[in-house]
Amino acid sequence: MKARLAFLGVSASIQPIELAEKGTWYRVRIGPFTNKADIDEISASLKENGIGAQFIKVQ
Repeated sequence: MKARLAFLGVSASIQPIELAEKGTWYRVRIGPFTNKADIDEISASLKENGIGAQFIKVQ
């Protein structure tokens, strides 16, 4: 997924997490974004390319 995002021009990082009874899963994270226009543009690009995403606000 990280390579697929790079092909679209989006930088991503990988975050491993341990889930009880499921083992290690990996989150692919992009951002941070500072304005809504950037989020809307990236969101549209991801959707256009069949990539589901959830955007969260981190403080």
